[in-house]
Amino acid sequence: PEQTICNLNLRWECRNVTADARILEVGIGSGMIAMQLAPCCKTYSGRDISKIVLDKLDGMAKERKMNNLRFIIYRKNLILF
Repeated sequence: PEQTICNLNLRWECRNVTADARILEVGIGSGMIAMQLAPCCKTYSGRDISKIVLDKLDGMAKERKMNNLRFIIYRKNLILF
C-alpha cells in the first residue's frame, strides 16, 4: 500500500512538470524520484555525497537511455551545517 501511494504521488508530480523544466534533487539517494520524473522534464540533476550511489544511478540511466540525467557529487568538506 505505501509503495502504491508513493507511485501515485509521483505520477501526479510528473503531470505537473513541463517538458522544459530543469529539476535539481539534493540527496538523490536511491534515485526513485529521479527515475520517475526525468522522462517528464528537459534536465534532471541529482546531487549526493556517495560516488558509489551516483555511479549506480548513472548505470541505470544509461541502461534506460535516459540522456537528460546528470549526477553531481558533493564533496563532504563543502557541506556546511
